[in-house]
Amino acid sequence: MPNQNGGKPPLSYQSFVKLAGEPPSPISTKYSSLPPVGHLGSCDISEVPTIKDLGYEDDELVCILYFKINNPLVTPD
Repeated sequence: MPNQNGGKPPLSYQSFVKLAGEPPSPISTKYSSLPPVGHLGSCDISEVPTIKDLGYEDDELVCILYFKINNPLVTPD
């Protein structure tokens, strides 16, 4: 295809279509059915872990975040 356009790639969809032709039609225009909002079927919901669940105390996390913000290239021990 680059040879058809002087060795340059097409820069827009319209110029691509001029070179490659129109894309084929979709196989199906019928959308799959999605479950209603809030209906999870057989999927379990996992709760977001708290800071304490992750093994940190609130003040420890504040220190780690402060260190990371002020020293982005250094990892704390």
